[in-house]
Amino acid sequence: ALGAGGSNEILYVNPNATYHYGTSEEYGLANLTEVLEVISRSTAVYHHDWTIKIKGSVTGTHSLDDSEYSFRTYADSITLEGISESIADGPVDEINGNLTTARENGAVLSITTKNPVTIKNLKITGGNNNGNGGGIYIGPDANVTLDGGTVITNNTATYGSGIYLDGGTLTISADASISDDIINADGQLDTL
Repeated sequence: ALGAGGSNEILYVNPNATYHYGTSEEYGLANLTEVLEVISRSTAVYHHDWTIKIKGSVTGTHSLDDSEYSFRTYADSITLEGISESIADGPVDEINGNLTTARENGAVLSITTKNPVTIKNLKITGGNNNGNGGGIYIGPDANVTLDGGTVITNNTATYGSGIYLDGGTLTISADASISDDIINADGQLDTL
């Protein structure tokens, strides 16, 4: 659903691109931090629904939060979507925390924004959190949907190696695959 007066905007992420403009698969941005910077500078229309099309392996830990005023103002919703065709083992495109030692600590994706977030055809892997949520941490006001083709696997955490639902809302499609555990700390968990 589009926001009031808004439109659907598309940005591309491809860490292997030679130039990082975000305008196409060939010129995708390097990571999700760059995506948030572009959204925060988007002042043409107040409300956009953003689709972030991801190609390849985006590494590191990432946050979708409301700390940036313009991000809250210019993004009504965010969809993170892998664009490569899936193989038998699941999606090819991924967000990989690449956290391999005890000193490397964090959730692959920390979602605390109030704007709805949808994840589809994407693998979330490589999280290693000494706290809550190895793959995905979902904050109290967040509303997250794991749609078709989402795979959450090979993450570790003290609580919720796959997902830690900290009072937010999580909807899981029947086509999503989660092989790591989910801890629901007073959140709303729905399955489709």
